Amino acid sequence: MDEQDHNRNRLTRMVREVPLARAQRQLSDLRDHFRKSQSIAPPIPLQAKDHALPGRDWLPEPKWISGWDAFDILRLQAEPHNDAEPIAKICQLITDQTDRELEGVNYAIASCPPSHELLQGFEAGSTHWFRALYALLKIQDAEEIDGWEKLVSDLQDWLAFKGDLRIRARDVLV
Repeated sequence: MDEQDHNRNRLTRMVREVPLARAQRQLSDLRDHFRKSQSIAPPIPLQAKDHALPGRDWLPEPKWISGWDAFDILRLQAEPHNDAEPIAKICQLITDQTDRELEGVNYAIASCPPSHELLQGFEAGSTHWFRALYALLKIQDAEEIDGWEKLVSDLQDWLAFKGDLRIRARDVLV
């Protein structure tokens, strides 16, 4: 490999590290914020599926809709071919928890979602994890982070094929 190829490879690595460094800094700041504010994530609302009910029907409508239905609704409001944006919006809806004391949690999961190494230190499926995932999905040029596209794809599979997320319908539809 000659000097020009070496410089081009180094420049390519530097460009790819910029979104990664941004993500690491932002998630580190979020961890520090949770620690400083002594914010403790509420228990993860794991709820086993009812084997008598098919796939996405394990929590009844109209109060609950599947994560995939929420994704489809939110995808209509996003730019075409940007699947990270509706997933980020779902994360935002989950973490808002505006009336948790009165209504209870606004989401339930049958299994923990797929994760990424940048999200280590956040308990997968917790509101803090969803807040960190939101931050990761919203980082500019995040698709350049290794494993990011796989994470988005795995999250889509988790929402669609496994149907392991149920979210309060009115939070998505309002």
